[in-house]
Amino acid sequence: MDIPLREAVSVANNLVSARLRQFEYTSETELPEAAARLNLNDTERAELAKWVEGAKDYLSGILAWHIKAGRYCGRSTDITHLSVDTSGPCLGFGQ
Repeated sequence: MDIPLREAVSVANNLVSARLRQFEYTSETELPEAAARLNLNDTERAELAKWVEGAKDYLSGILAWHIKAGRYCGRSTDITHLSVDTSGPCLGFGQ
């Protein structure tokens, strides 16, 4: 992509936000439907829910680290204008 850094950061932020919305939709809508189709019992559903919560915790932690660590930002790069947008419909990346 031949775009300025500030625009590239915004594009990357939008992609991350879309992926998070996709994960949220999958975990809240598609997994319960799949569990029903597969006739998962209560124990299996509890294990699936436990895994999903662990994945959410991991994603939250890694996102927080990337935002706060500054590892990928030069001293002159201002990304304070960005926030992860998890509102709105899933954009369908990777679907």
